[in-house]
Amino acid sequence: MVVYLSLVPTLPGPSDAMTRLSATSSDIQATLYNFQVTLKLQVVTAGTSHI
Repeated sequence: MVVYLSLVPTLPGPSDAMTRLSATSSDIQATLYNFQVTLKLQVVTAGTSHI
């Protein structure tokens, strides 16, 4: 993805859009990762509380 971004000509419009798009996708990935970690922690906590 980084290589592809560097190949895009440095025009104000497209490069800004690509930068925003990649920033948004990384934000989404981080949010999903945090959500998975939270779910796993809840499952572990629930499992240990039953024991």
